[in-house]
Amino acid sequence: MRTALLTHPRLIPLVSTRPASPGTAEELGEDLLDAMTGAGFSRRDAEYALQSIVVYVIGHVLAEAGQTPGAADVPNRSADQTYYDDWFTLGLTALIEGLSVRKKTLLREPDFFVVNTPMLTTKTSSS
Repeated sequence: MRTALLTHPRLIPLVSTRPASPGTAEELGEDLLDAMTGAGFSRRDAEYALQSIVVYVIGHVLAEAGQTPGAADVPNRSADQTYYDDWFTLGLTALIEGLSVRKKTLLREPDFFVVNTPMLTTKTSSS
């Protein structure tokens, strides 16, 4: 996705202004969601994880190729490509490793997500 957006930078504003809704993950790929649920994620957590990765990629592409409004129609290349590649890889690796740790925690403590992330749950507290 990153490569495609950087190859076609005029698509970046279109993609980056589309809201991420619950159906976004399904649109991105049922196969990816199936792989994640097969690896132990709940369907909901797989959707959140996939959307988080996509939002990270879009945000990074905006930082890498973004322009100041009114500036010349030339992508921002103030740093060499290695800088952007290393930055992207570090961030994506951290995100994926964090999701992996979260999955292990969820498998040990199924209510961890609900207890520690109340704004993302539909469960209500009985207290």
